[in-house]
Amino acid sequence: MQPAEVREPRLRLVSWNCAGAIAGKIGALQALRPDVAIIAEAASSDCALLEAKASVSGRPIWAGADNKKGLLIAAFGDWALIPTLVHPGREEIVARVGSGSVCLNIIALWPVQRKGGPTYTAIVADAIERHADMIKTGRTILAGDLNASVAMAGQAGRNLTGIVNRLSQAGLQSAYHISEAVEHGEEEEPTLYWRRRGSPTDRFHIDFVFAPAQMLSPGCASVGSYTDWVESGLSDHVPVIADLRVAAPASAGGADGVR
Repeated sequence: MQPAEVREPRLRLVSWNCAGAIAGKIGALQALRPDVAIIAEAASSDCALLEAKASVSGRPIWAGADNKKGLLIAAFGDWALIPTLVHPGREEIVARVGSGSVCLNIIALWPVQRKGGPTYTAIVADAIERHADMIKTGRTILAGDLNASVAMAGQAGRNLTGIVNRLSQAGLQSAYHISEAVEHGEEEEPTLYWRRRGSPTDRFHIDFVFAPAQMLSPGCASVGSYTDWVESGLSDHVPVIADLRVAAPASAGGADGVR
């Protein structure tokens, strides 16, 4: 008798800016089969909507300054989610997610630049600084619509170069960039088609999943297509889909307390 195949634990994380009105988009989201979904521009009421109409495991978590447009994170299937930090009035969620012996930290971000407030990249840099110890554990993922890119270096507050370098120094890499062996700023596949335009000057790669290097491998991530997500009218963003290798370290104590 052949021994049973032992499958390496994986987490499918989807990061998507839904551009609001998620009620008519749940089917498209579920078709991606996420274990965890980070959704920008979601309403606070979408938590109850997802509980009623999607196969979420427990109540999603929402944060933001505007009840009609904030940040939401949800878990599906065997994965359980608990918040560890939700900032009032800020689009930032820190949560633990677990399944079986696997337990991870997730920092979900959607920086919103408000009049007189910090820039997009300053908001992200502040989150990295505040959660530096958590990031260094090697069990933390940072993801979301960061509203910035290395290719946007000429736009004030949108140059992601410093953020990419800081995360790299802390051991986190972009799943898409490792998957496709492409440098930041040289992406051929955008995640934002500004104002739903397909022209080269209105396309940007600004949605990310940053994870520890040991969770990443060639082919581990992809982005949705313009036809399926933008031309269809779902959003001006396409999702980032990352399949992460999340086996628990030998010394891990499991996901007790998550479920």
